[in-house]
Amino acid sequence: MRTVPCVWVLLLAAAPARAQEEKPREAAPPYRFVHITDIHFEDSGRLDWGVRNAKGFGEFVAFMNETMKPDLVVLTGDLVQDITQERPFKDLPPTEHVSQLRKFKEALAKLRAPCAVVGGNHDWTEFEEIFGHRNTRHDGPVAFVGLGLKHTNRPLGWGVFEDADWLKKQLDGESIVFLHHPLDFPTFQNPGAVRKILEDSGKVKLVLQGHLHGFRDNPQKGIHYVTGPMFGTKGNGFLVGEIHKDRIEIVRWGREDGPWKPSGKPHVIAR
Repeated sequence: MRTVPCVWVLLLAAAPARAQEEKPREAAPPYRFVHITDIHFEDSGRLDWGVRNAKGFGEFVAFMNETMKPDLVVLTGDLVQDITQERPFKDLPPTEHVSQLRKFKEALAKLRAPCAVVGGNHDWTEFEEIFGHRNTRHDGPVAFVGLGLKHTNRPLGWGVFEDADWLKKQLDGESIVFLHHPLDFPTFQNPGAVRKILEDSGKVKLVLQGHLHGFRDNPQKGIHYVTGPMFGTKGNGFLVGEIHKDRIEIVRWGREDGPWKPSGKPHVIAR
């Protein structure tokens, strides 16, 4: 009987293992982030819709924890309501405004996912007191760079971005920028200067913003300026983004009287 050289036996024995090792790996799931804005949380009972939004935010947190399970939640300001609805508008007492921000932060703490948050004009200067920052950064497959304004007028929210040098240093790789006031709409003093920094960097394809209470995707010079809808208004909720190898997809989610569900086709942004 012919014998098989032991070296061939070893090679034959190793072949299945090698084939197993060379089996293509399954693609990693996309990185999922959620963008929520203009919550106007207010649970004192003074504003019916504020109480409704406060309750809805608690339901949002539960939905994130139990169903959506995102890698990151991005919040772009107007977390609470700091003025009455009377005309002329009247400011809440500072102590009550701080109390609402603290309550919102407690509600946010129940979220299991990491979050990146900046303030809006309704959060005013007390945002920095409660959250401890004006600008922020969260690193994932891209950097999420959050910008805060110094607000100079209340309640209209006119303000200025003062941290250009800080921003330039943050754009050291592919980045998603987020802030409350739109950069493609004249809602503060120097949006053009901020846009130029983003354009010159060549690192930014997407800006997440709020303030206008309505969804829109406005591409300009290679950057998509995506404004989120006001949370809590009927049919509106939040945006869900997925970062793939070659693109970012953004889908609106909302609800009428039932559960949250996606609405419309994805907005696709090439990386």
